[in-house]
This record gives sequence, structure tokens and C-alpha cells, in this order.
Amino acid sequence: MPTEDDARQRAMTQLGLPLVRQVLRHLAGHGPSTRAELAEACGVHPQAINHAVRRLEPLNLISVDHPPGQRHGKRVRYLLDRDGLTRTLDALGNYVLGR
Repeated sequence: MPTEDDARQRAMTQLGLPLVRQVLRHLAGHGPSTRAELAEACGVHPQAINHAVRRLEPLNLISVDHPPGQRHGKRVRYLLDRDGLTRTLDALGNYVLGR
């Protein structure tokens, strides 16, 4: 069973990736966006965005307007999970400060 330290380490690793940070920043500033919109905003291929959002969703840093298994053939929009991001950043800060 993954521990809180495991989750924190995964989040630190993912937040270290420039594209992941770009996606989060875009969603924070522009609201819900499709993969194509994120790709255009970040200047990358949509497949790269697919990898980024697949990393972010299990960490509860983003949410999706359609649940897994119900996305095929639908226009999926990704949303920043502000509460999830705040919890993650607080946990990282506590780790760095030895709390």
C-alpha cells in the first residue's frame, strides 16, 4: 500500500517536469481545456499532453469532466484541482521544513 511519503515523492517528481508545470499553469489561468487546447498553449504535440495529464490525474492535481471508461469519442476537458494542488504543495512544504 502506497504511503504518504510515496505520494509526496511521486508529486515532487511530476512537478519537476516542465510540461506538467505548464499544463497546471495554463489550467490555473484559463480554466477547463481540452488536450488540443493544452497542446497549442504549451507548443507541444497532443500526445505529449496525454502523457502529462495521465501523470497528473492520479495525483489529484487535475480532474476530468468525464470519468474513465466514458471518455471514448467525447470531448474531454481537464480542470485544475485547486484543493488537490494546495494539499500537495502544503505537504511538500511540510516535508522540506521537516514537519
